[in-house]
Amino acid sequence: NGVDLDLFRPDAAILRAPDTLVVTGKMSYHANVAMVLNLAREIMPLVWQRFPETKLQIVGKDPVPAIARLAEHPQVLVTGTVPEIRPYLQQAAVAVATIQYGVGIQNKILEAMACGTPVVTTPQATTALEVEPGRDLLVGSDNQACADAIIALLADGSLRERVGQSGRDYVTSRHSWQAITGRLVDICCQQPSLA
Repeated sequence: NGVDLDLFRPDAAILRAPDTLVVTGKMSYHANVAMVLNLAREIMPLVWQRFPETKLQIVGKDPVPAIARLAEHPQVLVTGTVPEIRPYLQQAAVAVATIQYGVGIQNKILEAMACGTPVVTTPQATTALEVEPGRDLLVGSDNQACADAIIALLADGSLRERVGQSGRDYVTSRHSWQAITGRLVDICCQQPSLA
């Protein structure tokens, strides 16, 4: 999986909102629905205990009714379809991808990291990545651990900066289209063994 780093990058013209979280994806896809409902119902109440002004932006097309209803909470925005996802990633303090199930590389995580936005995720979302948890992103194994990771980032601007930069560096070195293409060419050009 590759990311266009000319598009997905930090934008100095967009100020980070230190109290805003973002979660992205198609909001009718079952894995995203499960993720968002768990985030809103189980993780965010723990975050709001510590930081009650924290805003949660749920960004993605086709929200199912259960997700649309989350906007009844005064701190939750459900956008539906947006013309461009990058400004939401570039403006948020933290990107959340607390995936409950699923396999493979999650582009939502790579795109957020490419934008320099620190990511909080679950172990399920890191199995196909060569990241170092605690450096490139934060990983929580359960709802409380995910909430604690979000709270740690909200509480510490320098931690957000370090994790965001390390995530950007990771994507640049391993998931840019240039890096991916070079590895693919190497694989395709290898001579088969005669043994």
